[in-house]
Amino acid sequence: MGDFVFKLLLLFCLTLSLSYSANKKSIFQKSFAKNKKKWETKYQKVVSLKKGEDDTTYYMGTGDVLEITVLSLKEFERKGLGDELEFYVNEEGNVNVPLIGIVKAKDKKVSEFIAILKKKFKKYVTNPQISVFIKEYRSKKVYVLGKVYNNGWIPLRHEQTSLFEVLAEAGGFSAKIPSIEGIALNEPDMRHVYVIRNKKKYIVNLYDRLINQNDDEPFIMLPGDKVFVPEPVETVSILGGVRKAGSFQIKSGLSLLQAIALAGSFMEDARRDQVKIIRRGRKEAIRVNAVKIFEGREKDFPLKAGDVVYVAEW
Repeated sequence: MGDFVFKLLLLFCLTLSLSYSANKKSIFQKSFAKNKKKWETKYQKVVSLKKGEDDTTYYMGTGDVLEITVLSLKEFERKGLGDELEFYVNEEGNVNVPLIGIVKAKDKKVSEFIAILKKKFKKYVTNPQISVFIKEYRSKKVYVLGKVYNNGWIPLRHEQTSLFEVLAEAGGFSAKIPSIEGIALNEPDMRHVYVIRNKKKYIVNLYDRLINQNDDEPFIMLPGDKVFVPEPVETVSILGGVRKAGSFQIKSGLSLLQAIALAGSFMEDARRDQVKIIRRGRKEAIRVNAVKIFEGREKDFPLKAGDVVYVAEW
C-alpha cells in the first residue's frame, strides 16, 4: 500500500512539473512574439534593404551621367582616347540611346538597365555585349557644411551610404588654426554632427561611434539631407597674472599649462605656485602649484569645459 501511494505521489509531482514547464514555455513564447517586432526594429538599419539588394545597390535617377558601350556597333565606337559616349538621364527619367531610342533608367539598377538594353539590341547583334558605367552620380545628393575640407554637395553612390562615407568624400574633418602641442584648438566637434532631414534635426555622436565604438550602427543618409559639422563651443576662462586674460575655446584634453600658453604665459609678478581653478559643481576652488608641474614633480592638470583659471599675483 505504501509503495502504491509513493508511486501515485511521484506521478502527480511529475505531471505538475511538466505542466509548469509547458506553461513557462508558453509565457516565454508569448513574450518573444510580443517583443520580436520591437527588437527587430531596434537593430535593423535606418533604410531597409529590399530583397536581392546589398550595401552597394544604387537606383539611377534624373541627372545621372552614364557611359554605355555596345561591342561590334559603330555607333558606340570611340574615336580617340578622350572620346567618351555620355548619356544623361533626363527629367522624365529616360535615356536616349542610339538605334533603340528612349529607354527608362530611373529607379532601375545598372544590371536591370543592361538587361533591357540587351533585349532591344538583339535586333542588331545576336549576342549583345553591353557595359554600363555610372560616370557621375547626380540624382541623389546631400549637402555638407562646416568643419570639413570640401563644403558643398556630395553624391550618394549607393542606397546605404552612411554619414561617415559622406564626410570622408568631403575630405574629412578640417582644423585650419595651428595647434598647440598637438591640441587642435578649433578641431571639429565630432560629438555633435548635425543632420537636418525634413525639418527635423538629428545629432550624431561620431566620436563615440568611431573611437569609443559605443554604437556601431551606421547613420544612413537620404537624398536632400543637410550635414553641418560645427566647431566646439566649449571654453575655459583665464584671469589674473597672465598676459592675455580671456576665454578660450578648447577641446577635451587641454591641460593647465597649455591654457596658460594660450593666455600668453605668466606675468612676471604671477604667483605660479598659487593657481586656483573654479569648477562648476565644486564648492571650493582647486589649488594647483604650477611650479611643481614645471619641475616635473606633479602631473599637468587637465581642464574641463567651463573651468575658470585664476593666477594669483604678488
